[in-house]
Amino acid sequence: MVPTRRAVELAPQINDALARVSNIFISESQVDANIARRTFNIALSDDIEACISPMLINEARVRKLSVGFAFHQSNSIIWKESLSDDAIDLVLCGEPKGLGSHFSSKVLFSASYSCLYDGVRLGIQSPITRDEYLSHDHVRISYDGRRGFVDDLLEADGVTRKVSASFTHFAGAIASLVYCDAIATIPTFAANAYARIARLTVSPPPITVPAFRVFMIWNVARNEGVHNQWLRSFVSETTRELQYGASQPQSPLRP
Repeated sequence: MVPTRRAVELAPQINDALARVSNIFISESQVDANIARRTFNIALSDDIEACISPMLINEARVRKLSVGFAFHQSNSIIWKESLSDDAIDLVLCGEPKGLGSHFSSKVLFSASYSCLYDGVRLGIQSPITRDEYLSHDHVRISYDGRRGFVDDLLEADGVTRKVSASFTHFAGAIASLVYCDAIATIPTFAANAYARIARLTVSPPPITVPAFRVFMIWNVARNEGVHNQWLRSFVSETTRELQYGASQPQSPLRP
């Protein structure tokens, strides 16, 4: 079964309401006594890391919390391997494969995709047109480095995009966007984060792209653990702005 687009849009709001109810049962005294000077281990893909890790670090500083974070690489394919390590508290990834009874999960927010490129270098403003999109080289980011969903979408229309390089990690593609004439189509939250770092341009894509959900996953054995309950609540609250449209394209930083 596949959720409808409307279901995907509603999921973060419903999960947020459920999280608020759950948080009632976690007392402030429990939190204060149990998280002091603790380091939480979070496994996540590097596109989510670019967006969420600064949010968690800054929120902990604002709250004057004596906690730290260790971020580990994972993704929607290998997330079970990450949770097989007892040190990992949570995994954050998009649409995880093979959720089962040994794991609990929550949808953090829904997202889609945007184009990221150097608008000055390419002479392309935002929004990018379909002709501009198809006439320039692209960098592909996919788990195996061989094929991505954009290839499938375009080839269904009889179009083959020009791919100058493929990467298995999002961060690896950013330098090529800064120094090369290329376009990437990546999750909007990551596009916004990388645009701020590298002063690149974010644009809505000129093709129809799918929506997807970002999940928080943990071992079911940790459901009642105070540490894990607090961390899940903290991540949910800190990323709440992403549940209500902050993952949509922002105004371009460059023309």
